[in-house]
Amino acid sequence: MSDNYLKLIPAQKDFVPKESTHQDAITFLEELTPDGEEVEVEVYESLTFIDQGQNLEEIICPSCHNSLQQDIYSEEETDCEKVFEKIDEQSEGGELSHGVIEMPCCGNTVNTTDLTFKWPAGFAKFELSALNPELEGLISEGDIEKLSNILGCKLLQVWARY
Repeated sequence: MSDNYLKLIPAQKDFVPKESTHQDAITFLEELTPDGEEVEVEVYESLTFIDQGQNLEEIICPSCHNSLQQDIYSEEETDCEKVFEKIDEQSEGGELSHGVIEMPCCGNTVNTTDLTFKWPAGFAKFELSALNPELEGLISEGDIEKLSNILGCKLLQVWARY
């Protein structure tokens, strides 16, 4: 059986909310996901790729705006998978803040953190997550706003499946 994660990250990549706000955010997310298994906060030393796991559909080039599509039926490694692997390598090596990738679609070199994704993913030093939250869809804008106010930053939702 697959696990689903709801990951909430600051829109501002380098922002880390004050530690004094973390428990209130955890408590509020637990109230929103009463049937979920675990809610936790993760603070990373360096910028980290917050991925969507098996939900990856496309990576969009910030230079030419072409989409590199994931093809789960292809036996060959797709350009999308190659770029995804480079992002992962840079994330594990703590190199994302200054990482660049040569895009297979246009040959241009772009900042890794400028990539966008169809089925959201992002880059962050802070993550608030819920394992198997048992929600039907996204958290409401009102509840995201409440969490944003608790943490002092605008939040993005990343849904991941592993």
